[in-house]
Amino acid sequence: MTDLNPDTPDKPIEVSASPAPAQTATGARDILLLVAALPALVAILGKRDVKALIDWLASEPGLAFVGLLLAIGTAAYRQWHARRTHAEQLKMAEATPDRVAIVKK
Repeated sequence: MTDLNPDTPDKPIEVSASPAPAQTATGARDILLLVAALPALVAILGKRDVKALIDWLASEPGLAFVGLLLAIGTAAYRQWHARRTHAEQLKMAEATPDRVAIVKK
């Protein structure tokens, strides 16, 4: 939140030159998501009957597999989104005067 004192100058927005901090934080949350989906992974690795794949997907372990796929897809999307958001912030910070936003090295 900005300071309401008119005698205090506004601080510029700081944007990191690298997307690593945002992606690290997102990655840590995604690892927790994948750990939560670990029982589904165990169920998938325990099944090796390709013939009954359709029946298996309709079963409880099959639904767990779908949940695992959704978890992995969510993690991949969040990494892509974090990188894209950082690129947009970096472009804006580079295009604005230093009193508005700066790029941290």
